[in-house]
Amino acid sequence: MSVLSRVRRFISPGDEPAVVVECRQCGTTLEASRDRCPECGSDDVVATVID
Repeated sequence: MSVLSRVRRFISPGDEPAVVVECRQCGTTLEASRDRCPECGSDDVVATVID
């Protein structure tokens, strides 16, 4: 099993894909319910689905 496969399995052990929400300005990982970064105040937030 590759390292990438192990990481994916760890992040998303179930059938549902994991969602990572990050600030595009500073890279801070946010809670899914946030629409503004608490670190830099930017509202440029992206949600990435990892399946």
